[in-house]
Amino acid sequence: MKMKEIKAIDISKHQGTFNAVKAKAAGVDVVLVRHAYASGMDRKALSWASAIRAQGLPLGGYGFATWHYKSKNGGSEATARALMHQQVAAWIDAAKQSACTYWFAVDQELEGGQQMGLGAVANTNLLNEACDLLEKAGLHPCVYCSVAWEMTYIKSADLHHPYWMARYWDGKADFGDRGADIQHLPNGRYTRRMIELKDAGRLVGWQFASTGLGRKYGAGSDNLDRNIFYQHPAEKPTFGEVQPAVHAQYIAVGPLSTGDQKAVLDKLDKLQIGSHIKEGVIYTDIPLSNGDQAAMIQMATTLQVPIRMQDGPFAQSVKPMEPGKPAEQYSVVYMAAVVKGGFASQEEAVEYIKAVLGKDAMDRMDIHVSV
Repeated sequence: MKMKEIKAIDISKHQGTFNAVKAKAAGVDVVLVRHAYASGMDRKALSWASAIRAQGLPLGGYGFATWHYKSKNGGSEATARALMHQQVAAWIDAAKQSACTYWFAVDQELEGGQQMGLGAVANTNLLNEACDLLEKAGLHPCVYCSVAWEMTYIKSADLHHPYWMARYWDGKADFGDRGADIQHLPNGRYTRRMIELKDAGRLVGWQFASTGLGRKYGAGSDNLDRNIFYQHPAEKPTFGEVQPAVHAQYIAVGPLSTGDQKAVLDKLDKLQIGSHIKEGVIYTDIPLSNGDQAAMIQMATTLQVPIRMQDGPFAQSVKPMEPGKPAEQYSVVYMAAVVKGGFASQEEAVEYIKAVLGKDAMDRMDIHVSV
């Protein structure tokens, strides 16, 4: 039986203006408002919250987290924890003022030029702590992120709270379109992961599009995020088991200068990953987890050297294509070398790079996607 679908939009000061009357008339069921960026309250939050409540629409919210940024925490979990407490306290204060009653999300992503400063275990621990603080304050917490982010930086089996997840197939889709139906997404690893999380009760909301339609739903901006929620917070989702989201791959870095070889080998040694060198290229002896892949991509782009990934050791052929997987697969290309392949769509490949290297990485590092 198909789950009920709750039509939701999310807004922030970047929308400029917002007409709650128009949003309700256009069929919106729920509005989620950004309450804060880090510890600073969104200047539009309280006035828009009042207008939303006046229309009888459920009011949700989110806080944009920055405690995971390496530029903020210096790679220290203790520093990140202190920042998290500071930011979440500000969110709770804002949510109490707005009378938020729907889902309240911890928004975790990377802005352009930022790097992730936490490993998956530490990040998951802090997300749990942040959501626990929100719940203790009477809110209904969830975690907002992309599918690529979840697969790289979160241990879902250890996360105690559900997801509101971003994944675009048709970024211009409206409610009711094929692009707003999860069953019509390309049959790639991201789609399968989303369905697995949804079936396990861990995916309560999906942000399916963000381009256009702002005016239709009362926003002052051209673009507006559209979401489908599957559960109201009062329903208290019951979690089923999920498999670890690890798509391990072998890595080749180089060719490298002698100095860069030492830097890469030192990094691999810290990650406890064996490797060998052949003609100036370093090859890993074991496949790397998503988190370690991200660390090596960041290092390669910093050193400005090619990096490649594949499912099997580089001396052997890669695994055959999975049954039912699209024949047309997309690859991320950096410095004329394939960083990672096997993506079901261009959007999936771009999402991976944005999650790992920041929203502006495609342009900033001259990374592109090809078939």
